[in-house]
Amino acid sequence: MTCRAGLHVGITIGLRHADETLWNNGIKQNAVFLAEALRHCPNVASVALVNTTAVP
Repeated sequence: MTCRAGLHVGITIGLRHADETLWNNGIKQNAVFLAEALRHCPNVASVALVNTTAVP
C-alpha cells in the first residue's frame, strides 16, 4: 500500500444499535458528506469514518 503525502482525517461517529444506519440521523449524514468532500481536497491523503462505540 502506498501512502500519499497529506492529511489523514478521521471523522468520528457513534452508532447506538447494530441495526442503525448512517442515513437515519442528520449529523451522521453530514459526516458522510464531509468525508466525501474531503476526499476531493488535494492536501488530504485519506479520510475514514470512525465508530466510537462498541456497536459493529
